[in-house]
Amino acid sequence: MYSNLQFNGDPPQLLGIDTTTTNSWPHYSLALQIIKTYFLADLNTRLDGDIIERKIEYYESYVEKLRSVYMEVERSTFYLKLLDSLKGLKELWQAYTSVVGMYVIDASILNYRFVSSKLLTTLNSETFGDTDHKSKLLRYKSRNDIYMNRKLRLMFLKVKFAEVHALASRVNFELRREQFVHSSMLEKFDEYLVFIDTKDNDSDLISELDPLGKPMDNPSLPDFEDEQVIGGGGFSKDEINFYNFKDGMSHGHVYFGEVENNENQFTIPNHIYIKSISSKRYFDTLCFLIKQPHKKVKADRIIEEILEARRMDEYAGSKVPYLNEVTQIIFNDSK
Repeated sequence: MYSNLQFNGDPPQLLGIDTTTTNSWPHYSLALQIIKTYFLADLNTRLDGDIIERKIEYYESYVEKLRSVYMEVERSTFYLKLLDSLKGLKELWQAYTSVVGMYVIDASILNYRFVSSKLLTTLNSETFGDTDHKSKLLRYKSRNDIYMNRKLRLMFLKVKFAEVHALASRVNFELRREQFVHSSMLEKFDEYLVFIDTKDNDSDLISELDPLGKPMDNPSLPDFEDEQVIGGGGFSKDEINFYNFKDGMSHGHVYFGEVENNENQFTIPNHIYIKSISSKRYFDTLCFLIKQPHKKVKADRIIEEILEARRMDEYAGSKVPYLNEVTQIIFNDSK
């Protein structure tokens, strides 16, 4: 594969050139097709977009009903909390369905010799179809991390919809009975969990609020047998890593597990460190990857492998212009 995918020149799209008519970067289109086929991972495989959008529309309609039924909805401090929660849900869903939020690159691609920083910098949102927003690089994830994120996205959306539902129900309850408490009661995480832990998160609140109005469907999100099993790797589904709890609401994450103690994060392959000491192509690749969320290296092991490589025929007597820089990178990025 390497012999057939040697790249020369500049990436065609960076030059504003149609890749179908130029030879400025031979085999780039082939490499891109390989990446799309084998290394592009969709994090939304468990998310039913139609159901999620119908549920969002349901709660938006409920907010409108609240305004029409009650004159002073702001009397309930939970009303503004409901608006903020629904806004956060919509923003997160928009992030999940954006090109850079939906797709990541399977980090196993880094084991192939055709990889270079020049190639990796083209793997951005624009390359994969988003021409309406500022171009952003796609993330690199291990297969374990990809699997974990697919499960956690659905699990968190269930939490967020439960939050919206509980807030919506609370607003109606307070306004109907004229019994009010302040929404600051949710600022403690334990009390928040009790508040959203209701068994009727898909009940028809609109019918309760307006029995004579047009009924709307509030569909349920799907369940999977394995969704509660996160796996090892040191990641814990806690107040910060999963819920991202702030100001009485859960905000979640676009990418779960980008924390130092998550052993599922991708590891920069050892051969990239080793080859970086003498190769500008590999050194540039290392400098690119080090900026991506990844698992920290064990410095002593990498240094030992570099020293061993220096004793091999491949490196014996050869120039190693990047040795000092690579060594510094390793120690700065070590556990």
